Amino acid sequence: MRHLLLLACVACRPSTSPAPPPIVDATPDVVVASDAAPEDSGVALEPARDAGPFEVKFTGERNVWFAVPERKGPKRLIAMLHGVCNPPGYACGHWWPSAIPHGFLVCPEGNAKCAWSCTDCRADRKDGPPSWEESFLDIDRDLEKSIAKVSDLYPDEIEREGAVLVGFSRGAYVAVYSAQLHPGRWPYLVLNEADTEVTANQLKAAKVKAVVLMAGGIGLNVKPVKKTFDELEKAGFPAKMIVMPNAAHYYSNDIGDLMTEAIQFFISQEGK
Repeated sequence: MRHLLLLACVACRPSTSPAPPPIVDATPDVVVASDAAPEDSGVALEPARDAGPFEVKFTGERNVWFAVPERKGPKRLIAMLHGVCNPPGYACGHWWPSAIPHGFLVCPEGNAKCAWSCTDCRADRKDGPPSWEESFLDIDRDLEKSIAKVSDLYPDEIEREGAVLVGFSRGAYVAVYSAQLHPGRWPYLVLNEADTEVTANQLKAAKVKAVVLMAGGIGLNVKPVKKTFDELEKAGFPAKMIVMPNAAHYYSNDIGDLMTEAIQFFISQEGK
């Protein structure tokens, strides 16, 4: 029982998360110095812009955490829904450099706050990391509001075709819901640390083209997630399972490499 309690506590320990970046006035015109063009390309490129990460308000007092490709121009949307007591500074902050070569990473904050520690989880101390305490439908709406906010800052650059939706824990359950609610909107899903039990027929009905299932290798979800993966593979649905080594209900240290692997899997499925 002690081990189960410790695993359940991991998500609400802010000490395991990097500090969120400061709020800035994000603008598509901000640039930083860089090499003018790749070696031997023969083409002069404009200076690379600041990729972030940034935070701006997208509704009320809530922020959207995001990072942008260094070069201007249309790029795919990569959105992420964090889990309970699992803020964007952790959920996206650990792997955003893997996202920006491929697109815009957009990560809205949840509508609620957690307590600062599992030893002090009283209702009157919920002033800690962002969390979710609203319906899946409202989370879906908030996700779209956050995407619209970043799109306003970078007009005509965020492409929905080939969009990727990533979810961790509760965020993964919402990702499945959102894909089913809007067939074709999210062709690629990464479902991390959630026993969604999603089926090939459900994914096909949602017009999902491929899915990546992730789980911590020493956690409670790896066996049920493997069962779901085996059933998808048996049904002939494009699926990939990635196990995070030495991790439970949190990221492994190589999460950046693993997310690159996931995105490359989706790229390999395009045009099939």
